[in-house]
Amino acid sequence: MTVNDSEKIFTKSFFLIFGVLLFTALVMYALMSTVTEYATAMGSTATIAGLVSGIYVFGGLCSRIYSGDALERIGWRKIALVFMSIHFLACLLYFIVDNVTLLIIVRFIHGIGFGASANAIVTVATAILPEKRFSEAFGYFMLGTTIAVGLGHSSEDFYMIHLDLQDVLQQQQSFQHWHLYS
Repeated sequence: MTVNDSEKIFTKSFFLIFGVLLFTALVMYALMSTVTEYATAMGSTATIAGLVSGIYVFGGLCSRIYSGDALERIGWRKIALVFMSIHFLACLLYFIVDNVTLLIIVRFIHGIGFGASANAIVTVATAILPEKRFSEAFGYFMLGTTIAVGLGHSSEDFYMIHLDLQDVLQQQQSFQHWHLYS
């Protein structure tokens, strides 16, 4: 049995959008496990450190509610570029954060960038995956998130043991840079 071009899953477009999903999720999961350490190093309590971690999810929730409608009205390209840029710029802000209040604000902004970016990424994927093999293709596509869950936490554990926090943030910035320009 041969598969015609319209039924191929593993195309250049697939690998590109898979990579964007992988690195976007990798940034999220890696920072989720280290940001509480960052907050406590600034002198916050465990409760505030939990807020620092969780506010990201709340920002993502807020932007997903907005971006669902905006993807239809404005188009996925503009939404993807705007919110991936917000996601990227928020990564840069971690380098200048010097107090917990500012860290909470940066995390919220970063969550906003992530939520809408993730919506746009999945929207693009649903448009490029082959219709006849959609379920199979979507399963392969979502492996990007699964891989990011495993690599994000474990890579940050490794970096936290062997590097200082600034090096960890620079490593995250390199992941985000690849994601924005792919």
